[in-house]
Amino acid sequence: MGPLVFIGNPEAGKGRTLRAWPRLAEILKSAGIPHEIRWSARKDHARELACQAMKEQPGLIVGFGGDGTAHQVVNGMVDSGIQNKTAFTMFPVGTGNDWARYWKIPFKIHEWVEMIKQGNTHEHDLGLIVYTDEQGQEKKQVFNNVAGAAYDAYVVDFIENRKKKMSAGGIQYLWFIFRCLFSYRLQNSRISWPGGREADRFYTINIGICPYSGGGLHLVPHAHPQSGALAVTAVRPVSKLQVFLLSPLFYSGKIIRHPRVLHFNTESLILEAGPGEIIKIEAEGELLGNFPARISVIKKGLKICAP
Repeated sequence: MGPLVFIGNPEAGKGRTLRAWPRLAEILKSAGIPHEIRWSARKDHARELACQAMKEQPGLIVGFGGDGTAHQVVNGMVDSGIQNKTAFTMFPVGTGNDWARYWKIPFKIHEWVEMIKQGNTHEHDLGLIVYTDEQGQEKKQVFNNVAGAAYDAYVVDFIENRKKKMSAGGIQYLWFIFRCLFSYRLQNSRISWPGGREADRFYTINIGICPYSGGGLHLVPHAHPQSGALAVTAVRPVSKLQVFLLSPLFYSGKIIRHPRVLHFNTESLILEAGPGEIIKIEAEGELLGNFPARISVIKKGLKICAP
């Protein structure tokens, strides 16, 4: 295997990356594994660093942070236009680490290094979102885990606007979900996919490549990153009290059994806002833009290293 290029977010996990790096670098050196670290310095910088690293054809690109870092790095790898020549993995030190948890990527350094030595790789689907930014321009992003719209994106916007830092992982994210309930207004939207169309005031819409998000939420339990399809969960109007009562189902994966929940798998879908509505969309906790949005699956769009 060629050298490992780490793309690190110095703010991930409230600085845990900076504290963890010296020990990780020492163990990699002792194991004879060539490596280097490149730290992001601004918004979208990790994406730029990953795009440049792909052109150097390293043995492995490692996101050093959480799910947001993974999102940036994977987009940079796709931006390069180089297909499946370099694998991706994470050294998980963020607050959520949902993607790494699904793939059972070790959190302990020695176990993680052993995983790298074994060198197991897997094909991994990606989701492609074509959306509208705040200036009305069409933009594109890929996602490797879960995207969300309507209430999910409203919560992300709430956090970003107030510069809230996620320090307690899923527990604090759940608190934000409840905190925003009292200011959120249900909006009319339409979901269209090959063979179906539904219009309603959907509370939230989630689209998954993998099943976990938000520090353990299990809103798209029917997602699998090698299925060649997107998993969609959309919650029809429910009362605020029902949202509280349904919260255990957010984590158990049983939310899709509820009669007010629409769920299905598809290779593509279109999300549109009702007349006069502005509905936002996010991916991996990063606010992207607004409806209309077209989402499709890129089959085997990424090669990853995992157990």
